[in-house]
Amino acid sequence: MAQEDFQSRTASLDQELGVGKCFDMTARNLLIAGRRARLWVVNGYAQETILERIIAAWQSLPSLRDVAGPEDFCARYVSASDAAVENIREKAVIGVFAGKTLLVVDGWPGGILMDVKQFPTRSIEEPDTSRVLRGSHDGFVENLMQNAALLRRRVRDSRLRLERVQLKERSGTDVVLCDTAGRLHNKQNLMNELAKLRKIIDRECPDSSCETLLVLDATTGQNGLIQARTFKETAGLTGIILTKLDGTAKGGIVVAIAQELQVPVKFVGVGEGIDDLKPFDAKEFVQDMI
Repeated sequence: MAQEDFQSRTASLDQELGVGKCFDMTARNLLIAGRRARLWVVNGYAQETILERIIAAWQSLPSLRDVAGPEDFCARYVSASDAAVENIREKAVIGVFAGKTLLVVDGWPGGILMDVKQFPTRSIEEPDTSRVLRGSHDGFVENLMQNAALLRRRVRDSRLRLERVQLKERSGTDVVLCDTAGRLHNKQNLMNELAKLRKIIDRECPDSSCETLLVLDATTGQNGLIQARTFKETAGLTGIILTKLDGTAKGGIVVAIAQELQVPVKFVGVGEGIDDLKPFDAKEFVQDMI
């Protein structure tokens, strides 16, 4: 990389690496002994504990006056990982996409490429015929980052961009499943977030057929009615999924929910297997209660 103004250099690298456009590209400003620096890494590649230890050591340096240049800095202060100076911009960019971490320091030519990467072990295989998008559940973001990292590992091309897209315009899916598990009805800030999400869905996909289902444990008592009431006011319930009917619980609270809120039971869970989620049969349900 040719020597030029630090701000111009970093802005150019931001553009080539897709900072602000690629959701998985992380750029970070640093101050090393009073000197400006910038670091780039693909989210999901770097071994965070090692990288943070390296950065902390840099930021504790009192001065860089006796450091001759990037090669000297690399030899003295990048001991926790393999590292080398790269003076060709294209190779530096490809190095980041291949999983390395790039550091550029104000006043020094080129950049330092460090091998602090880790590769996720999760498979990226997905049925070609799948047209269902499963999203926003526990671990979804982590899985997304891991899959992106695996893709970058295989397609080492600076033209690759992993962008945020509008679902209805670009995803090509027929069904979207969003799991909001963990939102307690008595946590107002979480319920406000849920209401906001519902408004966004209604705004962005006005012509879609939307089901909002509340999963209730059959052992839940009167609190289940309070939950259903709150979630209906917040997200507009269209149905209930009643689980754990394979135990001693009868799930009688759904009767009160159906009477007061006019929300039907759509499915019941009678086990932990995928085939144990069955369509609700009102007659069978009543007979089991008697």
